[in-house]
Formats: sequence, structure tokens, C-alpha cells
Amino acid sequence: MPDVILLSNYLFQGGPAPFPSPLMGDVNCDGQLDLADVQYLTNALFLGGPPIVSPCFEFGD
Repeated sequence: MPDVILLSNYLFQGGPAPFPSPLMGDVNCDGQLDLADVQYLTNALFLGGPPIVSPCFEFGD
């Protein structure tokens, strides 16, 4: 849960970048963190939406 808040703050309020990469929140594998990713994670974690998929991010990318 704190990770989704961190991603939201980074994306929408210019907060600190998640470590090791913001792309750890890229659930649709399009190579960027955007509103669609945050909505998916929020729905999955807080609203009983679809299960969380394996992250696309790999260390060393």
C-alpha cells in the first residue's frame, strides 16, 4: 500500500522517485509509469479488482 502512495506522489506531485526505478510500477509493460498503472494498482489493492500481475521491470534495465 505505501508503494502505491509513493508512485502516486511521484507521478502527480513531483515526489521522490521510487527506488530502484519508477518502472517497478509499470503493470501494463508499456515502458512508462502513468495513470493507467496507478489506477490498476489502486483497483487491485483497495477495490478488489483484478489480481496484480508480475512486474515488467527487471533489474539492470
